[in-house]
Amino acid sequence: MSSDSSDIFLYDVRNLPTSLRVAFALRQMLEDPGTDLAQIEDLLRAEPVLASALIRAANASSYGSPMMHPSVSEAIQKLGFSAARVLSISLAVQQLQRGIGNASARLMAEELWEFTFEVACLCEAVAVFDRSPTPELSMLHGLTHTLPQFAFLASLNNSRTARFDRSQILDLARRAHLPSLYRILTDLGLEELAHPSEPDQVRIDLAKTATRMRSPFASEHDIPFDATILGPAEWFEQAQRRVDKLKLMINSANAPRY
Repeated sequence: MSSDSSDIFLYDVRNLPTSLRVAFALRQMLEDPGTDLAQIEDLLRAEPVLASALIRAANASSYGSPMMHPSVSEAIQKLGFSAARVLSISLAVQQLQRGIGNASARLMAEELWEFTFEVACLCEAVAVFDRSPTPELSMLHGLTHTLPQFAFLASLNNSRTARFDRSQILDLARRAHLPSLYRILTDLGLEELAHPSEPDQVRIDLAKTATRMRSPFASEHDIPFDATILGPAEWFEQAQRRVDKLKLMINSANAPRY
């Protein structure tokens, strides 16, 4: 392969699903106590897949009896604003996997999603342990920190990269200039998320270090170690419980029908 990767990998914000913008807009609206649920329904008309997923999640047996007349507003009230915020963004990030044509890249995107989810839940667990007033924001930083890698995998859709295997993808990733997280968040109109507070940055770095061997972009030179030396076992136990709970919610949201 040529040493110049600029004609092989080209970042384009249009490769990112529109659901990302809608999910972040939904988060902002749900943080405003003055938001009318009718406004939320108007917003989600632009992203019916996300709206349907929220309804499916709210209709899951873990949330009691099914809604007689399903609607987005009733689903959000049933889930709770916090759960709806986290779920919508989690689903939007997960959608980055879909539409990736290269089979190896798609598998790596699935692994990257699992890694991202673990990092996010560990960020939240540490924030709770630290008695942070905004553990959900810590989780959000964890959910978005891999957007450059997702953008890279989503870009492998041209004739030169369509049949790349994992080793070729990793080689290209090492040579390519991946877009910065700041650029992607700016393109999405989310500049305020591009600069985590110092405590949140520490949590992200700790969570990435603890789970680094599970990233599909982990270096072969990385040495496995006991992650529990980084903090108390309660962090990891709470994070795993959160992973299990949210995966159940996401699986319900991704079910074929409600």
